[in-house]
Amino acid sequence: MPRLFHLISSLCLLLVVAAPLSAAETPKVLTWEGLIPQGPPVDNPYQYLPIDQQVELEMLATIRAQVAAGLMN
Repeated sequence: MPRLFHLISSLCLLLVVAAPLSAAETPKVLTWEGLIPQGPPVDNPYQYLPIDQQVELEMLATIRAQVAAGLMN
């Protein structure tokens, strides 16, 4: 009985060790060009807003940046 236990535990250990080795992928070299998504450039969604809404949006972004920086409450 102890021999059977050792045989089964050895086989399980072999499977645990060998399985990740067979599933490993070959490493790839990453470059900045490879990280840029392919596709058409995205249009600016704010370019068609009226000028007063563009100004309001810029003010909102400025206020949020100042709050995040701790310059405003």
